Amino acid sequence: MSNMTTFFCEWTILPEHSTRDTCLTVFGGMNPEDDKQQLGSVELLDRWSCVGEAKGFCIAKAQSVTSMQRWLNAWVSMADIKVVPCIDDNQHRELILGKAPEYTVLYDALGNDAKEGESLYVVKYQFKDGCRDVGFEAFANMTEEQDKADPGKCTPYGRWHVPSQGCGYAIASAPSGFDMYRWAFNWNSLCDCFIFPVTNDRETREIIRQSMGFAVKHARIMEHMKQFVDSGPCFVTAKFTFKDQELKHKFLDILKGEDGLVVTRAWPGCQSIECFESQENNLEFSIRQKWDKESDHDSYMTMRKETGLFDSVMEMLSSPLEVTHLKCLDC
Repeated sequence: MSNMTTFFCEWTILPEHSTRDTCLTVFGGMNPEDDKQQLGSVELLDRWSCVGEAKGFCIAKAQSVTSMQRWLNAWVSMADIKVVPCIDDNQHRELILGKAPEYTVLYDALGNDAKEGESLYVVKYQFKDGCRDVGFEAFANMTEEQDKADPGKCTPYGRWHVPSQGCGYAIASAPSGFDMYRWAFNWNSLCDCFIFPVTNDRETREIIRQSMGFAVKHARIMEHMKQFVDSGPCFVTAKFTFKDQELKHKFLDILKGEDGLVVTRAWPGCQSIECFESQENNLEFSIRQKWDKESDHDSYMTMRKETGLFDSVMEMLSSPLEVTHLKCLDC
């Protein structure tokens, strides 16, 4: 998708004991497929937790703030979540220099576990009063050799900046806390660095699942939550009546393209989708879909509206789109 914005999130689970216990238990019981369904159109790049403090961080991309907030809404009753748009090293250097930097920093290690014998650390930096401009210039004018030497024994997996606040974040693998402090000390005269030892989702969930009584608590919470979850499957039909044959064929080309039905079929919860052409009216076209549950179809439609495809198709029609939700009867 185009025009994706990168967002960095900091969250803290609310301190009330039962809320914290519920939040950790629910998260601990989730798997990557659960994450995918909950994210909708948001792309989660990575997430890290400080289990002992019941807080953490994540980096994600989304096409709109609405998409981010829709995802985070699942957790706001249990946690305070701060969301801020950010830019990566390459964008930050281009912003400061007014031109593309001479070298490009790669982010291909993002999502990796810590290196063998090492641990993951999140760093939050904040330029000291009066040091922002000097710090920006020092960062932007580093050579590739200086940039690679700066972290010493630490291995940065990614770094993001919030220029308007003079702060930013990084995730790195390091042999020890001392090595992280040595890296931070290189910038001691310009900024304060706050270092957090963290675990990624896989490690965090393993830790939570090993806690006493996890299986019993998780089963009880899931049973209680069933009453708030929409049941399935969900059947939907949509009838399109086009203004002319040219627009109908344009729509068919979209369905066959890389942004068409291949995206629909890969969307979480989509079980099947079939297309039909009316024999009585060659300008009528219908799509019949089956989804795991209604919320899956809702999240899919939201994505199509946010990307602008929905509105583009609506302009091709001679009458409003007819959408019908069907209920399967046991006859």
